[in-house]
Amino acid sequence: MKNTNCKTKIRDTFWDLLSTKDINQIHVKEITEILGINRSTFYLYYDSIYDILQEIEDNFFVQTVSSVKLFVRFPLEDRYFTFPHPGIIDFLEFCRKNKKLIKVLLIDRKDPKFINEYEQHIKETFCQKAVKEHYISSDIDPRFQNAYFKQMIDGHLSFVRWWIENDDDMPDEQTALLVYRLMYAPFRYIKP
Repeated sequence: MKNTNCKTKIRDTFWDLLSTKDINQIHVKEITEILGINRSTFYLYYDSIYDILQEIEDNFFVQTVSSVKLFVRFPLEDRYFTFPHPGIIDFLEFCRKNKKLIKVLLIDRKDPKFINEYEQHIKETFCQKAVKEHYISSDIDPRFQNAYFKQMIDGHLSFVRWWIENDDDMPDEQTALLVYRLMYAPFRYIKP
């Protein structure tokens, strides 16, 4: 196996196994036997099974933050209630492309540590910009702001889970309109 492909093959094999069993049931020996490599080759690239998972999660966070940053580049405007928001379209394409990954990370595993980190990345990227860009007034009691952001993030996660589990080929444009209407209409009413 060429070195350029080896790390990718190790990660992909781990991922295939994680899709069917709990991480505690996956062992380095199993991966090396499937790939026909020795353990020292595995350890050239990863320190442990958990190291692979961390790399996958970190890449997922980077991609998620990238989508959220694209979203916040566009101001919240009424036109997005009838015209698909480009940031939401980008996020839906990311979700569709990474459906298997999202299913395992957000639905099957339900790892509270991962979900908390995911929420924190969204909060840091979106919520601070929402106040800065006056989507929500900075004069509002911070407890109210936090409650709204918590509801918005939980709604976001619930929608992603529902969409991944029930994807019925609804066009991304329709889905983007639905997401915008569900999640961002309340910004019109949050005033000091």
